[in-house]
Amino acid sequence: MISLYLMRHGQAGDAPRDDERRLTERGRDDVRSIARRLAAIETGPAVLLSSPLPRALETACIVAEETGLGAPRVEPDLAPGSAPEFLLALLRGCRGERAIFVGHMPDLGVFAAYLAWGGRGRAVNLTPGSVVRLRIARSSPDLHATLEGVMAPEER
Repeated sequence: MISLYLMRHGQAGDAPRDDERRLTERGRDDVRSIARRLAAIETGPAVLLSSPLPRALETACIVAEETGLGAPRVEPDLAPGSAPEFLLALLRGCRGERAIFVGHMPDLGVFAAYLAWGGRGRAVNLTPGSVVRLRIARSSPDLHATLEGVMAPEER
């Protein structure tokens, strides 16, 4: 079995360009809280992949710090606008029992629904800093997943 965690970047502030947005203080706090919850659920090695955009990379670095994982690997296919097929190819390339992808909506929500329910036209709604956990049987040729839960930052 593979545990796949799809995490939307934390709350981001404004910037002149979308690809320059960085996490707010609240965004960093929310991500730190979720990362600690992740560390309590599962331990051991994991592949940590991140979109190259600053808000996602900051999120992934906080996850790495709080969980004891190594530095995230930047994956251009996790940038906004990625189709499920590109994310599926990333997943197929992951070795090990656990993978964490940090990226953006709607791409991650569409990918979660694609794995769990097949087809297109559906999405799991991930608020900033949220993470969805899916379990995938390695023997599944199409990598069909079971959606096991969503963790979201505390409401303030």
